[in-house]
Amino acid sequence: MSTKSNVAMIASLVSEPSRAAILTVLLDGRFHTASELAYMAGITP
Repeated sequence: MSTKSNVAMIASLVSEPSRAAILTVLLDGRFHTASELAYMAGITP
């Protein structure tokens, strides 16, 4: 798999709004439960 296709695959995963929200929350470096992440992303756990 080439580097370009790896970037495209990652971008397609992050482009989904709830996943992007969860990743943004995780950037603070703290521990979060699955329920907290779901709440912050506006989805059900």
